[in-house]
Amino acid sequence: MSAARPERQLWPWNLAATVAYSLTLLIAYAHLVAPVYSYLGYTWVTPNYALLGLAVAELGALSLLLPARLRKPSDFMLLMIFATVVVPVLTIGNVIGLLTTAQIALLCFFTGAAFAVATLMARWGHGHVTATLPHLPARWYWAGVGAFIAATILILVAVGGVRLEFTGLTEVYDIRDDYKTSLAAFPPLAYMVPAACYVAIPLVIIRGLHRRSWVPVVVGIACQGFIYLQTGFKTFLFAIPVLLVLTVLIRRTIPTALLPAGLAAGVVGAGILDVVTNSVWFSSLFTRRFLATPGQLAANYVAFFDEHRFVFLSEGLLRGLITYPYDMPVPFVIGREIHGVTTNSSNVNLFGDGFAQAGWPGMLIAGVAFGALLILVDLAAKGLPASVGFMLMFLPCIVLGNASILTAMLSHGLAAAVLLLALAPRAGWTSARQDPEELGGERREGVMLGDPRDPDGATPRPFVLR
Repeated sequence: MSAARPERQLWPWNLAATVAYSLTLLIAYAHLVAPVYSYLGYTWVTPNYALLGLAVAELGALSLLLPARLRKPSDFMLLMIFATVVVPVLTIGNVIGLLTTAQIALLCFFTGAAFAVATLMARWGHGHVTATLPHLPARWYWAGVGAFIAATILILVAVGGVRLEFTGLTEVYDIRDDYKTSLAAFPPLAYMVPAACYVAIPLVIIRGLHRRSWVPVVVGIACQGFIYLQTGFKTFLFAIPVLLVLTVLIRRTIPTALLPAGLAAGVVGAGILDVVTNSVWFSSLFTRRFLATPGQLAANYVAFFDEHRFVFLSEGLLRGLITYPYDMPVPFVIGREIHGVTTNSSNVNLFGDGFAQAGWPGMLIAGVAFGALLILVDLAAKGLPASVGFMLMFLPCIVLGNASILTAMLSHGLAAAVLLLALAPRAGWTSARQDPEELGGERREGVMLGDPRDPDGATPRPFVLR
């Protein structure tokens, strides 16, 4: 039996896990989220079950486009966006009660089409796109990473002082306000902190975990924790256990079905913990905030911008060329629509932002941009251990669930992640006993993704749908 056949046989698991996850999320939303958080816009209206069934069937079909196993960073990114953006949009968008039947059908179609475009672009790029990556001595590379982290922390302390008291996860908003106020003294810090905490510090931790060298791991965790205390952004803190868990999970090529199955289990586990502790905290943090919110906000964006003017990048790249039609940034416009106040920022995912920019065609454009990003990330990570790319791109993928691609690139460290992957030394990711070569001693060559000459030894894969 050929090696490809067992892999093809994994597709039923992708399908089953996707359907199970979709239904679990819907049930948890109906019974654990909507009854408690309807005042925040998490509403439930009895859906058109035929349309909802078609949405779940579409998700099952999209799951067949996913690779059966994770082998390169684009595989991991596609799986993350599918599980944390596409599934919530197609499920929660059906039941929130904001959209007409036609709007729901179009939302499901264009979200799925945009994701399919990105998936096919990534697969095409794996066999057709080449690039020659620059060579940077390893000592310079790691010195630069360390200097950037140190500069970020020193500037953060200089403009905001030192805060060492640990507050509860639900009491960080005053800290965030103080941090945002301190940014006026040094505006570039707004870009430096995300690049450090989403990319540079995790990279140091990742290298330590791969080399089984605990000093970089401890130093990285300490830096991440310190910046959390100064800024109050919980994602910085949650990055630490996530990286440790990923280290265990991705040492081998794992079936992609494990992620939707794991998220379904997480939704159930959060509900059980809420029952045991007589609270709603776990479902609020995991099911509502992490999983349901991308779908809820996408529906709100469609409901609003289907009746109001599109933005057409007038708030960003085309500022000055096109008149911006609103009196405040888009996330605050939607926050005002949902909550009735002007202080709440409601940041939508990459596909919802595409709709705000240019309607349904804008969602397809967002899919093309995402596909181009996937190709770029695969090229930048070529020659690195696959697990390095997986782990480094995890947090930027989470950001894409709450931001456009351009915003994630510039303001949340996604561009920094691509740059650091491209410049990273290809040797030195294992212990000295396992990898005796000097760090950075191997010069990279321009190789085709999927080329038989690939130094990783990966065999070329044809452009076919599994």
